[in-house]
Amino acid sequence: MGPPARAGEISMSHDVNSPYTPIHEYTTTVSGQPHLLTKPVLLFSGDEGTDFDLSPPESHDFPAGEFTSPDFWKTVHSNWFQQKSLPWMWRYELRREAQQILPFLYLGPFTCLKDSSFMRREGISLLLAVRSKQSAMQRLISGEKVAEELGIAAASIEIADYRELITAFLHAIRCINDHISTGITSTTTAVQRKVFVFCESGNDRSASIVVAYLMVMLNLDAPSAISKVQYRRFSVNFDVEMKNTLVSFDSILGAKRDVVRAQRDLAICNPQVPGSRKRSFDNRNEAEASIAGTSGMDDIDESSLSHRNQSAPFQDRL
Repeated sequence: MGPPARAGEISMSHDVNSPYTPIHEYTTTVSGQPHLLTKPVLLFSGDEGTDFDLSPPESHDFPAGEFTSPDFWKTVHSNWFQQKSLPWMWRYELRREAQQILPFLYLGPFTCLKDSSFMRREGISLLLAVRSKQSAMQRLISGEKVAEELGIAAASIEIADYRELITAFLHAIRCINDHISTGITSTTTAVQRKVFVFCESGNDRSASIVVAYLMVMLNLDAPSAISKVQYRRFSVNFDVEMKNTLVSFDSILGAKRDVVRAQRDLAICNPQVPGSRKRSFDNRNEAEASIAGTSGMDDIDESSLSHRNQSAPFQDRL
């Protein structure tokens, strides 16, 4: 959007001497509102909010122990992954605050750490910083001091560049899941632990971690996960390279799911398929032992193996 027109100037399309013919109607307003807004507002209303509801996953088709502990889904409650997004209004000032993405997952900027009352009120139990390696070396963008004052945990994910993002996604997702599932029993339905993910602005690195978390845990593709997070925190901003990284991560997740599903289908169709090469050797030894009428190989009579070819595989030239 260019600078406002100076007094007395007219648009080129309205100049009778202009060689150009207007195709669209020229206006200085959008929906009756001026272009320049002192407080940008995004309003979701009506039934649109239902498009942004988050629902528990129907399945988690990933190798056991990669994103969650083996007993993760036996302890956490499915309601923890459900979030209803009611119609609400976004204000520019909200970019300085944290927003709840899931009942246990919050996203916001580093400045939120100054609000200790928010941390206590929401029950935050882990401060997860997402920062560059340079910031880590200078001990910047860290939640350790605040965590010590509040008596809660702190962790960090360090990223040098976009090439390390996908590895960072794996570490961050496992870190979040290990924290929320620690000390939880299968009878617990209420969220016991909560994680606040933050970076300097709360709009890029940390937001990408939260998007990746939704992609894995709620089986969402990259565009859907981005829109879910952006609905709750409208100031989220990803450049082209970040979006391409999330799309690449989406492809990796799809391949992982395909492998796990194929292995599961193979096990269902062929339950007697040996699990490994070592297993086939064990079966052969058991068969040889049964020929001798014993449970082991030590007492096998040589005559019982007479059916074998006794010739050596090699012969001396002399």
